[in-house]
Amino acid sequence: MLKATQTRGSKRQVLSRYWLILTILLSVTVLAVSSIGRADGDRDNDNRRGLWVANGGGPNVLEFSSLQFNRNGVVSSSPHRVNASNVFVNPQDTVFDRAGNLWVVDGGDGVSKGEGVFKFTRAQINNLGAIPNPTPVFAITNSGGQPGFVFPQFAVFDRAGDLFVEDTGGNTIDGYSAQQLLLFNGIGLKPACLYKSAAFNGPLGAIFDTANNLYVAQNGDSSIIRLKATDLSLTNPKCSLGPVNLTPDVILSSNHSTPPSINGPWGLAFAKNGNLWVSNEQNVKPAASGTGTLVVFAAKDIIKTGTPTPLVTLTSTTIGGLNTIDDPQGISFNKFGDLAVANDGNSTIAGFSSFQIIKSGSPVPRVFFAGKTTLLDAPTGLIFGPDVR
Repeated sequence: MLKATQTRGSKRQVLSRYWLILTILLSVTVLAVSSIGRADGDRDNDNRRGLWVANGGGPNVLEFSSLQFNRNGVVSSSPHRVNASNVFVNPQDTVFDRAGNLWVVDGGDGVSKGEGVFKFTRAQINNLGAIPNPTPVFAITNSGGQPGFVFPQFAVFDRAGDLFVEDTGGNTIDGYSAQQLLLFNGIGLKPACLYKSAAFNGPLGAIFDTANNLYVAQNGDSSIIRLKATDLSLTNPKCSLGPVNLTPDVILSSNHSTPPSINGPWGLAFAKNGNLWVSNEQNVKPAASGTGTLVVFAAKDIIKTGTPTPLVTLTSTTIGGLNTIDDPQGISFNKFGDLAVANDGNSTIAGFSSFQIIKSGSPVPRVFFAGKTTLLDAPTGLIFGPDVR
């Protein structure tokens, strides 16, 4: 009996040790999972970047929160915030300055109404939940022939805080100094410098590189040009004499025809490694192909004129009968290398993780915004910015 009792006691000791070890392992696992959860939380909270979308058919600007963008699968919920300012006619692009103020480029009606660039303060953005139709604190609009916007579609800030507006309809780029943007009133504001070029054919998506050179997509044909930083000086004496004619120092064009690697380019975005991403509407005939593509060119291949071969080409698949790349326009990276794409063709937004865009193919987006509840209607430019909560 004593031996049996000792045996049972030994078994209990073994079992106790087993459960202790198992408990420790489970605790470690829970801690690990919790750590992963905290990492995701850090992604959502400490580096919060909402996605701000120019929604031409609204007309409004929509913000989808980082929590929404970081979901997996189809998102059909309402946007987190809506800027439905009464000044909007046909919003085309969104851009933030260094202070977190939102600037919206509106193409207007293509005739004479609504063309302009409108500024909303960070405070107004934070208060959209209470006041969803704020009045811009500053606006650059046509008056007396100035600035002469025809159909502006894009804008980008340089490192000095100067604003360069791509007037696709006017085939010009309007440069405004940081000082001009501090004025009380921008109605009829003449740009510090107006730029033209024989190489312009619907200038649209634009982005500065680290040397302050400006890459500009020519949406009316199949090229991307680079304008030297020194040629974009807003203090050039020639600026006061009228439009300054520019000659690109780099012209990039398609290296093949099916589908063209550059065809109706709309959006441009630099990855962290300096490679250049391009959204192609693929709408310039006779080479038009499919519903659009996303391509990326190596940093070393975009510093000289030529026909670079894309490192990666992404084409459309379908989700619920909807093309995942359909007349792609604005593109933007968040801090984690995830890529957002506005599809004007079917009023959706595709979000690809950084791991999905390292090789060519037709990947299913990690997140896909679609459906009437999203309010998406002809989305164009978009950008990651403040995540309002």
